[in-house]
Formats: sequence, structure tokens, C-alpha cells
Amino acid sequence: MHGLLYRILGPDAELEDTLHEAFVRALESLHNLRDPTALDSWMMGVAVRTARTLLQRRSRRSWLKVMPSEDLPEPAASLPDPTELEALRSLYKVLDRLGVDDRMALVLRFATGMTLTETAQACGVSLATIKRRLSRAEKALLRWAETEPALAGWLEEVES
Repeated sequence: MHGLLYRILGPDAELEDTLHEAFVRALESLHNLRDPTALDSWMMGVAVRTARTLLQRRSRRSWLKVMPSEDLPEPAASLPDPTELEALRSLYKVLDRLGVDDRMALVLRFATGMTLTETAQACGVSLATIKRRLSRAEKALLRWAETEPALAGWLEEVES
């Protein structure tokens, strides 16, 4: 769950609190788990919904406080290359511009490697809806990433 939440939220000061909240939610709703063999995907769904709630709360209160991405804490595992670290910061800066639903779809599909079906299930939507969200998110991500110099090299790799 920690890795999934990290991929969704990025280097985030509230990552550990969100992980704790996800486990609390899971324990409180464990009685809703119908098939014990589906525990992994069920826990993933709890983590996704918890992260989604956090992102929605942030977007609602974003007009109250703006934190520059430079003030974000460093990730727990240090990246050896400062260029990669700056690209990661820039990527999450761009991801922060996406709507919550589009961001969740994009991160779950590409950062965690979920299939389209798994992504749709984790988000609680149809396959068609997840495809629309992914298409919209990819276009916006590529468009906004062009404005981030730290992502220029990464964009060249994607386009070729």
C-alpha cells in the first residue's frame, strides 16, 4: 500500500498519515470483504479511495494555501541523480494540475502498471470511463509537461 500511495501522491508530507488512514479504513470496513482471496485488490481499492479523498480535500482548500513544489519534502529513498529528482518534482507539479479522477487513472495505469480493467475496478468506474479519463489525462500531461524544462529529455523519449 505504501508504494501505491507514493505513486499516487508523490513525495508528500502526508504520505505516512494517508497510509495510516488507509489501514484504519480497511480495518473498519473489513466486514465488507466478501471474498478473502480478493484481499490484495480490496486493500488496493481502499488505498486508492483514501488517496482520492486526500487529493479532493486539497483541491478544495487549494485557494487557502499554495505550497511551491520546492517546499515538498524529499522522498524517503534518495535518488542518486539530481536531474532525476528535479524531473520527479516537475512531474508531480504537472500531476497536481490534473483533476483528481484523471490523475488517479493515469497513476494507477502507468505508475503501478495496472491493466485497464484493474484500473477501472480500483477507481470504481466502467472500462469506457477509465479509457476516456486516461486519454484526457495523457493529453493534458504531455501538454503541461512541455512547460517544464526538467521534463524535456523525458518527453523526447516518449515521443520517439
